[in-house]
Amino acid sequence: MAIIYKDETLNDPNGKPHAVLDVSKIDYATEPTATYGMKTAPTFAFRGRKGQKVDTSQGGNLETSYTCDGGEVVFVNRLPSGQMDVYVPRDRDGNPTGEQILQRDYKLISGKLDDPKGALFQPSAAPSQILLEAIKQATVIPNAYGAGNHQFLGSGPIEIFTKQMIGDSILPSIAGGRNEWTVLVERQAMGEA
Repeated sequence: MAIIYKDETLNDPNGKPHAVLDVSKIDYATEPTATYGMKTAPTFAFRGRKGQKVDTSQGGNLETSYTCDGGEVVFVNRLPSGQMDVYVPRDRDGNPTGEQILQRDYKLISGKLDDPKGALFQPSAAPSQILLEAIKQATVIPNAYGAGNHQFLGSGPIEIFTKQMIGDSILPSIAGGRNEWTVLVERQAMGEA
């Protein structure tokens, strides 16, 4: 089963159309690119200031935008291109979840989250189900962070696409590239390619 799109598009803030991903049809059990992996690269995090705007962009394309109320955890990851991936993790209702994610999936390496300089965290979560290079076109996850707050993905291949569990919600998320993740089982090695 390949990634399934709805028969509609949504335009990003620049007016570029993106295919709407049918999140309800992602099946990690039958998707040909599904495997297991775990995030291994450290993540920098700090608390956002009231009114601070956090724009997440990949290759010049705006994925999401968020304005901090103050105190939200902002994550920063280095991309293979050298760009910084800066974002505020949120659930389907748009509520910040960085605090829970850090407590559940990371160990503090250095610094202090409450210090304006932030802190460095090492991932410690168990392996996750991931899709390798499954998103190959301009795609949008509708209402990813609350009604009307979509996540727009660029047109280049997305290396790692995972499901993120927040409470009872399962939300697909872009997890980054192979520089941040270790693929534990390649599908070809499992005889499933």
